[in-house]
Amino acid sequence: MIKCGICGKELKLFAGHLKTHNITWKDYKLNYPNAKIMSEEVIAKQSKRMMGNTWQRNVPRSQKTRLKMSLTRKGKPTAPHKLVYTEKGREIHRKLMASKKYCLGRKHTEEEINNLRIKSKEIWSREDYRNNATLCARELWKKPDYRNKVSLGLKRAWKKPEYRNKIVPKIMLANNIRPTQPEIKMLALLGDILPNEYKYTGSGDLIIDGICPDFAHCNGMNKVIEVYGDYWHRGENPQDRIDKFREFGYDCIVIWEHEIKNSPEQVKDKIKTFHEKVCV
Repeated sequence: MIKCGICGKELKLFAGHLKTHNITWKDYKLNYPNAKIMSEEVIAKQSKRMMGNTWQRNVPRSQKTRLKMSLTRKGKPTAPHKLVYTEKGREIHRKLMASKKYCLGRKHTEEEINNLRIKSKEIWSREDYRNNATLCARELWKKPDYRNKVSLGLKRAWKKPEYRNKIVPKIMLANNIRPTQPEIKMLALLGDILPNEYKYTGSGDLIIDGICPDFAHCNGMNKVIEVYGDYWHRGENPQDRIDKFREFGYDCIVIWEHEIKNSPEQVKDKIKTFHEKVCV
């Protein structure tokens, strides 16, 4: 019980008692700064209610409050709260999160984007932040559910040609792809028989359905040349690659590494015949 500083009456809380004295909470606290406005019993009861039991139940009285909290003051969808809604509340929230309106935010200006880049670089330059981020990523990757989720997402994305054509050049650039020894020899052969007709595209300059051909015609003809290493392409059927490029309107010839090494003159003849052949 608590005692009223004005009349001395003992109460559990001052919900409506101060109205009898025609005084507000603010004035009462100014006049009696050390006075309690709620008994220890009431404080313990409300604390217990707010610790997750009552708040997370589907209480009709709090349902309206939860739904209001899922909106901003302007009525636009906001980020999901860590509350347990009723089934109706969850359905409304799912619709809000799936709506396009949720995704349409204010576009950053160039200045803001540059500031974000600078800030990100400053944060990443801190060794403690990098170490913490690395540890978190490693712990997350240990979870099978997370790995499966990432794997499925990448597989779905890889099925899209526009994604493959976008990501393969970046992979090539990151790995610093350069011509192999057989490809360098092929460049020399092409320079002898067909100068300025074919260029090296194995670094990601040309992507066809996620596949990067080694050489491509640079004067308008849809012709590509693939150089197969004896070790890396062992057991593969070159016709599969030829058929794949043909689907996209490209003629392809596959030259093996041992052909370039052992019979370069025959390779030159094969390339000349291929070059003079009319595209299918």
